[in-house]
Formats: sequence, C-alpha cells, structure tokens
Amino acid sequence: MPVSYLSEVEQRWLHEAMEYSDATPSLGQAIQLRAFSKDHTLGPNVIETLLAEEKPNQREKISFRADRLRRYIPDSVPPNKTEDYVYKALEYYQQFLSRERRDRDDR
Repeated sequence: MPVSYLSEVEQRWLHEAMEYSDATPSLGQAIQLRAFSKDHTLGPNVIETLLAEEKPNQREKISFRADRLRRYIPDSVPPNKTEDYVYKALEYYQQFLSRERRDRDDR
C-alpha cells in the first residue's frame, strides 16, 4: 500500500484525518499522498482536502432495466442515445409539472 511509504508524522496526520472525516483514501488518493510526501508538500490540509473529495464509487448511481425502459422510448432512438432521451423526457416532465402547479395557483 502506498501509504506505508509515508513518514510516521504523515501517517499520524492521515490517521487523524481519516478518523475525523470518517473516510479512507482510495488507491488513487494513496498514490497522490505518496507523491505529495515525496515532494515534501504533504500536510494536514492536503490530506483533509484529498479525503474530502468524492470518490467515483461513492456517487449515487441509478439503473433501470432496459426491457422496462425501452417500451417508453421510440424505436428510432438508438441505444447509445437512450440516456439523453430519458434526461430530456424528465426535463419536459418537470416543465409540465411546473406549468400545472402555476396554472393551479392562478385559479
């Protein structure tokens, strides 16, 4: 693990930051930590900033079953454009709901 190459002081900073932020560094972040350490630019602030970054595996991901989704999408929309089509449909639906609320409030 690249973190084992950190000095004892740097490891202590990392440990404290991990406990404080309740986060662990990804492999990529550990490699960055090692690079900062090698350049003698690693400090508590750098560590905290790195640990605060959102990791790709922490992003919420929503998935849909293709068979359920395809029945709402015209055959003319190629599979690689499905995501764009769904986003656009959601935007239109949001606009529709906003207009509906506005019309209801005007009455």
